[in-house]
Amino acid sequence: MVPSCSMKKKLIVHVNSKSSFFHCSGLVIFSMFLIFCSITEGSMQELCIPGNGTLWNGAFTPVEYHMNEMDISDESISSYIHHTGKPLAIICFSHEWSLNRRFPADQASTIHSFGAIPYIRLMLRTDNKQYQPEPFYTLKRIRDGYYDSDLRAFARDARDVSYPILIEYGTEMNGWWFSWNGYWTGKAEGTELFKSAYRHIIDVMDEEGANNLYWVFHMNWHSNPEESWNAPDNYYPGDEYIDIVGVSVYGALTRFENGTLSFSEMMNIGYKEAKNISPAKPVILSEIGTDLHNCNTPAYPWIEEVFLSLAKNSWPDLIGYVWWNAGWPIDSNYRNNTTMRIEEDPDIQVLFRKYLARDTVLGKVCG
Repeated sequence: MVPSCSMKKKLIVHVNSKSSFFHCSGLVIFSMFLIFCSITEGSMQELCIPGNGTLWNGAFTPVEYHMNEMDISDESISSYIHHTGKPLAIICFSHEWSLNRRFPADQASTIHSFGAIPYIRLMLRTDNKQYQPEPFYTLKRIRDGYYDSDLRAFARDARDVSYPILIEYGTEMNGWWFSWNGYWTGKAEGTELFKSAYRHIIDVMDEEGANNLYWVFHMNWHSNPEESWNAPDNYYPGDEYIDIVGVSVYGALTRFENGTLSFSEMMNIGYKEAKNISPAKPVILSEIGTDLHNCNTPAYPWIEEVFLSLAKNSWPDLIGYVWWNAGWPIDSNYRNNTTMRIEEDPDIQVLFRKYLARDTVLGKVCG
């Protein structure tokens, strides 16, 4: 079922140097002036999209020794803001169905108290282990409605909050490290299953009136495996379902990784793929980071190149980024841990403060 305009009541206000536009089920109406919008039906909350080369300042800010990606707190958010010198417009976290299926009201409320928008990664999986098939929350079971009662309860609770929420299902779906990738679900058949499962999730939540949910299609900057069936556009649910296209771009993921490309090289590929999928949709860097202690790719110049290229507005439909401010173990030797936590490097903190001080980086949703 394709949602209708009256069903979704979706609205994105996008202000750039040339125009403003409304988006409702794929219809774009251009205007030469900034239009302030209101909707009298339903509980829909507007989402103001950055324009004029401005970007949301965003981060995933878990507690230092988090057991899972739901572990965020006042203290962990405050620490990141303190060390970067700028508030956050969006704050990301994962909602793990292996822990509970209820709307994560505590995390959303904590984020909202900082004046930021929650960005929820909806993780329907039995655990966070990678490179394995999913035995329970399969794409087929999702599509066939096995979890509709949980999805509807989630949607009703999300609907009742008074602010917009970014949300995604199927994080980095073109990477075989996640169980919803076609490698584990039938390759080309699996990509079709993914589309139908994602559409079903959105349809169900729309039916409950959760019009404040803005859906992100979040891919990795390159596909792994690099096979034709695994191209991200094969997974795309369609413009009538998706509001924003997300891209992950990482530098070094471990302390000893070699051959890391520059941010711009990877972003050029990811952005081109995003615009190929949907020329009309804004793009967000849903995840970005690099190991701060990598021996072969020093973090400072890699991150500096990130900030310099973002400042050039090289990707005009880019609206924000999410720094992955986390660390995790690689093996039993803690000295080999990966870390992207800026709290651990004073020089990186200085670099962040220098860039984030610019007016083009938004510490609130609408600048």
